[in-house]
Amino acid sequence: MAPTSTDTKFFTNDGRNSLLERFKQTLKHVDKFDVLVGYFRASGFYALYKDFLEFLPIPFFEKNEKNKIIKYVSEIIKEQKINPRYNYNNIVKKIDEILIKKYNLEKKEISEINCWLKRHYSRLF
Repeated sequence: MAPTSTDTKFFTNDGRNSLLERFKQTLKHVDKFDVLVGYFRASGFYALYKDFLEFLPIPFFEKNEKNKIIKYVSEIIKEQKINPRYNYNNIVKKIDEILIKKYNLEKKEISEINCWLKRHYSRLF
């Protein structure tokens, strides 16, 4: 017999039957949610932010910091269109430096991030 699920309702966005409410309940105890933010795309992001995410340590980026990152990412994209084998490691290091400084990461935290990346994206290393 197949397992049954009690979670079969549709989101109607009426009252508490919304995707936002579901996210609030599902993500209530996630202690590393800031890691997911980079991958998170949902129309209710800002509403979720007001109720949940504003308590996470997500730093504010000044315009010049954003522009540097955009410049570096644009350079990678441009160069890879020309040469798909383009080695962008030096540019990634520059982006990493900005993020490490902004998040005030310590060596141990940087090491943990790198270990996670190597486990999940080994082809990049």
